[in-house]
Amino acid sequence: MKKGYILDIETNGFLAELTTIHSICVIDMGSGELHSFTDHESDSYSGTIREGLELLHEQTLIGHNAQAFDVPAIQKLHPWFKPQHVRDTLLITKLIFSDIKEIDFK
Repeated sequence: MKKGYILDIETNGFLAELTTIHSICVIDMGSGELHSFTDHESDSYSGTIREGLELLHEQTLIGHNAQAFDVPAIQKLHPWFKPQHVRDTLLITKLIFSDIKEIDFK
């Protein structure tokens, strides 16, 4: 299996006003291992936000709304961060189920 990471981040707000990434959680697609990163003191995290971003830099990322939020949020605060590829499950879902609004409201 190709190396890649399923990604989710938690921030202190929407893209326009956010100033902090509280946590980054990732699953390594190769090993299935869960890693979480924060700058808050905690023994249950794998490392700092910077260490998490160094792990994810130039990698394939998979996330829900990753193209419109997660990656731009990271790049707003860490402009050096550049993923190799981003696979956005929200966009993929909209392509597969282009009539989802009609289905949901039946």
